[in-house]
Amino acid sequence: MNHNTQDVQVPSRLVITSWNVRGLNDQERKLKVKDFVRKEKPLILALQETKLTNNKMKLAASSIMPSYSFIASQGRGGGGTTLFFHPTISVRESGRLSDGNLTWAREDFQGHSLHIAVVYSPHTPGLRAQFWKRLNQLLPFWKWILVGDWNIVERPEQTSGFRNHMAGVEETNFRSLKHNSRSLMPSTWSRKEVDCATLVTSPTVQNSVGRPWIGFTYLLTLPGLKP
Repeated sequence: MNHNTQDVQVPSRLVITSWNVRGLNDQERKLKVKDFVRKEKPLILALQETKLTNNKMKLAASSIMPSYSFIASQGRGGGGTTLFFHPTISVRESGRLSDGNLTWAREDFQGHSLHIAVVYSPHTPGLRAQFWKRLNQLLPFWKWILVGDWNIVERPEQTSGFRNHMAGVEETNFRSLKHNSRSLMPSTWSRKEVDCATLVTSPTVQNSVGRPWIGFTYLLTLPGLKP
């Protein structure tokens, strides 16, 4: 991972954007993401459903966010997750799942050690239940910042009918994961304050068939950072 650190301003707020981009395989979408990053300047950008191979992600990253470092996990069947980091963030350790459903990193920012993971959850209840259990076993640190697309909601009132709400073993495994996480920041259904983070903006872009890609940007509250 390379940084271009010339003329980099040191930010005083930790802003994290989680965005299901539904594919970065056309120029229009790349330009939309590039324009969003230029305007909003998130310190961490967590993308889901990139639908790119790792080599193609390298090419996309060089044009979209040339000064940011990134860690990508190529998805099977069109998924994939990627974390981008502002040059002021030092990544100390990272990892990924071979199926592309998880990318994680341990990083330092202004004296804080942070642990962040971006997920793209499976679509079926049984696979999701196994996925939440696996994350509890895999994430090697306590109190993660977990962002991504759960492909599920916790309660019936959080859905307009497009998604089912979790129950049974899946709910048990998810709540265990939630207990072990510092903050969960979903990109698909929650528009409320979550633990130590506050929603500040929502990038939404209509695609050619009218289906939006919706993302959420959070301001993370950490001791010692300016508001």
